[in-house]
Amino acid sequence: MRHPIQLSWVVVILLTAASSVGAAPLVKKWDHFGFNPDYTWLAFGPDGKSVALAFGEEVWLDDPADPKFQRPPEDHKARLPKFILKGHKGRVIFLAFTADGKILASADVTGTVKLWDVAGRTERASFDTGAQSVPVPTDYGRNETCPALFALAPDGRSFATYRPEPKHKTGELKLWDTTSGKSRVLIAHRDLVHALAFSPDGKTLATASGDHTAMLWDATTGRKTRTLREHTGPVWAVAFSPDGKTLATEASDRLLKLWDVTTGQDHTSLDIEDENDKARAPVLRALTFSPDGKTLARFRPNSDTAELRDVATGKRWAMLSGGVHNRGVALAFSPDGKWVGGIAGSGDSPTTAYMWSVPKLLEPKPDK
Repeated sequence: MRHPIQLSWVVVILLTAASSVGAAPLVKKWDHFGFNPDYTWLAFGPDGKSVALAFGEEVWLDDPADPKFQRPPEDHKARLPKFILKGHKGRVIFLAFTADGKILASADVTGTVKLWDVAGRTERASFDTGAQSVPVPTDYGRNETCPALFALAPDGRSFATYRPEPKHKTGELKLWDTTSGKSRVLIAHRDLVHALAFSPDGKTLATASGDHTAMLWDATTGRKTRTLREHTGPVWAVAFSPDGKTLATEASDRLLKLWDVTTGQDHTSLDIEDENDKARAPVLRALTFSPDGKTLARFRPNSDTAELRDVATGKRWAMLSGGVHNRGVALAFSPDGKWVGGIAGSGDSPTTAYMWSVPKLLEPKPDK
């Protein structure tokens, strides 16, 4: 694997306006000098003292509170992250911490899932899941990647994988026990699965599919508990609220729905008004709640532009641009809600990592 000659954690201010919602906020941008960035995922530790970045076949761990974590643009001195976890034989495409922050899960393109001891920075377990991404032709005459999917239960007792078979519009959804290493196959959707998410207590798994539905599963028994059917297009994303009572789903019908997890009722439906969302190939779509549950962050389709919406009113109150014109693939709030981290890339093209400042967005705008 290639290694950087120089690395700089660059702080940039985007000068582009965000149309009706005001100027773009201060953005922290992970970039490189002399070689292409290759970030594929980002995850914050729950204590706010750790952030993990997937970089090629490695997992980089750092402390976001460390002043050395950021350097001004004029300071190009090389700096590697505090710790680098090695062991994957393929590009890492997923990261997640357990709720107590003691375990970090990583998954790569070969289908290998590893569990790491965060404090000791050692590998605890490795699973060969067989979940691999698959190239699929598009209407644009080039291949896109139909991604394998991974999700870690916050309690660390289980994780889920999905191996797509786009030729037959199907795939294999599995639930894995991290103690025994055993898995069970869940008989799921009638089309490809596009997203997975565990509830905060780890007891429920949500899946989103091209068959226009989302499903809820008992993570202990593997039994399907509910099917959510109100969308009229492929469902691209799912996310649980921090209290686990609400599930957000987003679909190609340009609707973002909020469901009561207990009753299965769709109590809110928001028109997200996206334009040019005509992709027919599988689309990665990141969706996540803020730690207080009051804000939803989402990437707009086929774009590195994210937006923040008020959960109570549905109103969009901020747009966040990465400025690289790639597609957003991962999105996460820091535990204190002050930062939104994102990864933007396009297929096998280089990817870039960002953190947008939420407090900066809330500052009064100067009079022009």
